[in-house]
Amino acid sequence: MCGNRAVINIKVDKAKCSLLYVFYVLLINRSTIETLAVGSVQKNLYISTLGSFELRLPPIGIQNRIAAALSILDSKVDLNTQTNQTLESIAQTLFKSWFVDFDPVKAKIRGEQPEGMDAATAALFPDKLVESDELGMIPEGWTVSVAGTHLDQLETGKRPKGGVKGITEGIPSIGAENILGVGKYNYAKEKFIPEEMFLSMKKGVISSMDVLIYKDGGKPGDFKPRFSMFGFGFPYEICAINEHVFRIRSTSLGQPYLYFTFSSDRIYHELRNKGAKAAIPGINQKDLKSTLLLIPSPAVLERFNSVVQKKLELILKNSKNSLELVNLRDTLLPKLLSGELDLSQLETEDA
Repeated sequence: MCGNRAVINIKVDKAKCSLLYVFYVLLINRSTIETLAVGSVQKNLYISTLGSFELRLPPIGIQNRIAAALSILDSKVDLNTQTNQTLESIAQTLFKSWFVDFDPVKAKIRGEQPEGMDAATAALFPDKLVESDELGMIPEGWTVSVAGTHLDQLETGKRPKGGVKGITEGIPSIGAENILGVGKYNYAKEKFIPEEMFLSMKKGVISSMDVLIYKDGGKPGDFKPRFSMFGFGFPYEICAINEHVFRIRSTSLGQPYLYFTFSSDRIYHELRNKGAKAAIPGINQKDLKSTLLLIPSPAVLERFNSVVQKKLELILKNSKNSLELVNLRDTLLPKLLSGELDLSQLETEDA
């Protein structure tokens, strides 16, 4: 592959330095390098400017050992990421099988045991599909209802008048840019609100397992809703949302079902269509409340939520662990460079 004009490619003299070591040094100095970019409209980092950035280069053997020690942490982060992708994929597949394709019901109609399902769980599903006015064929005994009748909480947050520019500490305020999916967060794009403002907020304070929805913004005629979920200390123990994000909760449906049903293809496209027609692209509370939801039997809902809750909890805990590993990596590098931390001691502790 190749990079375009927006990318600087770096090659190193392998006799003098380790490429992975250089990567880590540049990574830890990201904030300093950002200050080297110039431009009033769009910041640009010139090759000559980056070329003048000074690197401390210990002997190549030491560089390799430092890079190897830090890459162990990154490997653990990669493993967490892969695990999270697998867990979410399993949960999505289960949701689609039960509540979109109705595989257990269709299997029982054929007189078969639903594949991969124990008898007790299979007994929770009906053995007949019936016609509904709103969503076509659905399992017998299940219903269709507007979301508004099931939402216990539907609210947004706020930020100070004039915005948050220049506020570099306080309480994290999560906006549309960080509604990226369950357990995902870009710390480079985070914003803050003053603590005194947070303490005065009656709405918009995030609770564990909230379903978060990106509600407005984008180009005229185009709106792409996004959904997320935080909790168990990720991305923070305490944080809030701004006016561009909804937080929703439902006791009757359960947070796992609520997350996957709103992020399903049908509702995604329904909300996208509604949001694209607005003068300012986005959705409002009425759009959410009027969204049609498939309401399974309480027993099936309880079973699904019980299984998927554990997977969502593990995703969020893995994400928090990855954050701790990244912070450890970034703390270790300057100590390794200065000799404050002995490499042999680090390797012993890791072992």
